[in-house]
Amino acid sequence: MKERIAAIVFEYGRFVRGLTTLEHETDLFDAGLTSHASAVIMTMIESELGITFPDHLLTRNVFRSVSTLAVAVDQLLASKPLDADGQ
Repeated sequence: MKERIAAIVFEYGRFVRGLTTLEHETDLFDAGLTSHASAVIMTMIESELGITFPDHLLTRNVFRSVSTLAVAVDQLLASKPLDADGQ
């Protein structure tokens, strides 16, 4: 899951400091992530994974790194109800 999230973050993060690699523990805000770009990342994760971030997860700490995002996404996926197809 971390690699999938990292790919989304790297593609949509709009890092202004010429970031060429992204470690899972990199502080994304220190690397130049803006609040607008974090909203775009959230939207792309929601769209790709079929989840919705509840208000209580819309914090800077959740979006601080790929690892912290992965924890939140894993929690959301674990609590996501199955659809009629069992997915």
